[in-house]
Amino acid sequence: LLDALAADASERVAALGAANVAIAFLGDNVYPHGLRAPDHPERVQDESRLLSQLDAVRASGARGWFVPGNHDWENGGEAGWETQQRATRFVAARGARVVPPNGCPGPVVLPLGASASLVFLDTQWWLHAGPKPQGDDSPCATRSERDVTAALAQALRESGDRHAIVMAHHPL
Repeated sequence: LLDALAADASERVAALGAANVAIAFLGDNVYPHGLRAPDHPERVQDESRLLSQLDAVRASGARGWFVPGNHDWENGGEAGWETQQRATRFVAARGARVVPPNGCPGPVVLPLGASASLVFLDTQWWLHAGPKPQGDDSPCATRSERDVTAALAQALRESGDRHAIVMAHHPL
């Protein structure tokens, strides 16, 4: 399936240019517990799952983005935020992006060609009961549910003539 995705995206890159083609994985990228610590016995398997997705992006020549899902947050476990930060670093070191990064809720707005903008949200941030970046000490641009909803509304208003496509793991 990933080979077919890479082939199709390659054809689109050839026809439209890399700036107009993207592959977005919409969560649960490392099933079932996210990218575990380097000394965990299942870490090699976790990396293999991510690397196969990253290879499809590289082979296509498209831009690649990874949206976190609940399983990428350690399936809601206590170390979910740490797991998400590990995935952000791992993916970035290989030329792609987790968006929003580091467990931040977003939104992150990225243009896709002249006619669309992608609006990325980490919906697991809303649902995660364990530690997560929020409140005054948060390193994120949005630090509360109110901040996120206001920023999302603003991003949608400011999309102008572009189509705004919301990219998230869970349905809004």
